[in-house]
Amino acid sequence: MFQRCNWLVVIILYLIPLNLVYGQWGDQVEKVSESLIWGPYHDVEIASGKAYCAMGYGLMILDVSTPSQIQFVSAFGVPGVSEGVCLDGDLAYLASGSFGIQILDVSSPINPTYVGQLPLSGYAYDLVKAGTVLYVADGSGGLKIVSVVDPAQPQEIATLQVGGWVKDLYFEGNLLYLTADNAGLIIVNVANPGQPVVTGSYNSDGLALGLTKVGNLVYLADGQNGLVIVNVTTPQLPVYQGRWETTALVHDVQVNLPYAYVTNDVAGLVVLNVDNPGLPYQVGIFDTRGLAWSSKLSGNNLFVVDDIQGLVALWVASPQAPALLDDYASLANCSAVWVANDIAYAAGGTTTQISILDVVNPQSPGVLSQYPLQGNSVDVRLQGSVLYSAHQTEGIFALDVGTPTAPTLLSRFNTEGQASEVYPRSPFLYAADTYGGFLIVDVSSPANPLYLSHIHLTDIAKGVTLRADTAYISQWTAGIALVNVANPHSPVVLNEYDTPGLAHHCVLAGNLIYVADGDAGLTILRNGEVLARYNTPGTANDVKVSGNYAYLADGAGGLLVVDISDSTNPVYAGSYQTPGYAKEIFLNGEDVYVADQYSLGIYHFTGMGVEPFREPAYPTEVTLTAFPNPFNSTLTCNIAAPGYVPTQVCVYNLRGQLVTRLFQGLLQPGNHTFLWQTGEIASGVYLLNLETGTKSDTRRVVLQK
Repeated sequence: MFQRCNWLVVIILYLIPLNLVYGQWGDQVEKVSESLIWGPYHDVEIASGKAYCAMGYGLMILDVSTPSQIQFVSAFGVPGVSEGVCLDGDLAYLASGSFGIQILDVSSPINPTYVGQLPLSGYAYDLVKAGTVLYVADGSGGLKIVSVVDPAQPQEIATLQVGGWVKDLYFEGNLLYLTADNAGLIIVNVANPGQPVVTGSYNSDGLALGLTKVGNLVYLADGQNGLVIVNVTTPQLPVYQGRWETTALVHDVQVNLPYAYVTNDVAGLVVLNVDNPGLPYQVGIFDTRGLAWSSKLSGNNLFVVDDIQGLVALWVASPQAPALLDDYASLANCSAVWVANDIAYAAGGTTTQISILDVVNPQSPGVLSQYPLQGNSVDVRLQGSVLYSAHQTEGIFALDVGTPTAPTLLSRFNTEGQASEVYPRSPFLYAADTYGGFLIVDVSSPANPLYLSHIHLTDIAKGVTLRADTAYISQWTAGIALVNVANPHSPVVLNEYDTPGLAHHCVLAGNLIYVADGDAGLTILRNGEVLARYNTPGTANDVKVSGNYAYLADGAGGLLVVDISDSTNPVYAGSYQTPGYAKEIFLNGEDVYVADQYSLGIYHFTGMGVEPFREPAYPTEVTLTAFPNPFNSTLTCNIAAPGYVPTQVCVYNLRGQLVTRLFQGLLQPGNHTFLWQTGEIASGVYLLNLETGTKSDTRRVVLQK
């Protein structure tokens, strides 16, 4: 199985065309297909020889009936980060982070279908089902109790705050055992689900992240405090029994006496003998490649979820020496896409590779090849048979893709800054190079690129497009810079047009400039002045124009279509809530390709008319989200503010020491983005904290270099 060769190898996943879910997140936009679905895996349930994996942005189903030969069955993308999964008959319930719960019908594992969803106020980490009631660990939202009598229309019936972020659940009898982060173990009586009552608690010294219960003992995954064993014979008075210490971070635990199987973050799987609960001790270990999050026992097989290695099947008949049977990872990514002659070229983001797909049938994209490179692959553009790709700190690569099944490396050009976008126009290549500014390279011989010139700009260069002898450069806080490139050895800045937001990218149509302007949404410029704006719900990262419509990759807002037939009054025309974070758009006939960071999506805009203008509503309270998580160098923090709010955003280490302050000041209404660029900061777990006059919110983020 080729996916075992290297974790950088991309596994292309195919989603069955989802006509049953077109109304799920789409409005005047239909999904054609999604591929390159990315992990990481966070949780797993095993049933009838299948593994149901909650992964980044969806559910993956794998055939594990022969654990030594794991086979892909299907994948289904949903919004939010899928943190937990619960199975009940033909239904799979997903805890989808900031998007609450998602419910899928998996009666046909090869063709999961959408059933229903329910937004929640916190961040859904895990869930368990008892009868017609679903109990949800909703992070800062506490314990949520949901009626699923009708799974298509779940209804919240009760909420219980327990003093900490609820992360994991275990149900037995009328009692619900919760891990509540720094509040430890909480025991709740749910004999009446509409009126849950705290029965008892045990405040451990660590961060309670996961648990299981065997007999009268609760085995508590207590983060950096290791594994803590608590006697709950009397639920009102839990009693400490014993502890196993760790230098890592215990996320979860499975128990098959006399052994406990602990997922121990960077240390992988640790097997403990807990025959004497007062003195647990280590007897075995298996070091997975990444961060071990959770696991499930199935006979003598243990299935471990690892953020890099994916689903890891281990033989644990001899707990002292767990043996690898097989693993299955889906580490793809998509930061940008270019399509020509029924072939799509996708930039692989943090997974570094270039993926080449056959899209003759857009409903079933097929992989032709992948080519691993170095650095964060953030842009691709084709000229003739040469594909140029921008890789931030690693510069610009040129690949010969004349034979798409066998691409070959022609050259690498190392830029001064971080190459963020390329624009080839023979015989030159024009590049946006963040802090390196605007760059011109002679690529008349792609195998031997020759530096010609560059200029530094007012702010970092994010994107570049050309018309005749003028380059239009999106330069973040400084708007759009116009540069004359008639003499490629001596480019000259002609003018700068300021924009209200952070200019990511722009395109030209007639005498107008359409700017993907970050939190400010779509900005339309005429003669250097703002002609009109459209405030998008997310962060406008890219824009393309065709006819009377502008198509925006709107970050967490997904794909957005705006009617620009009256350029002074752009109005809403349609949208699709893509599973991940929309970063780039490519228009190929009626197909709209969206590089969604965690998937490559193909969509059709079906709107025949324009709906009345619908200004996106501001949030009702301040919210904080952060992605990707884990991350390797840059963390994007999004804050939605309902009004003018005094706000402070800081990063702390686990000792409570301030690492950096990202923002301090007055936030205007709307969505705001802040970047934490970690530089030389060491890998590890950090706390991202939001403070306002009325709210405190913390996210645990993992820096993994």
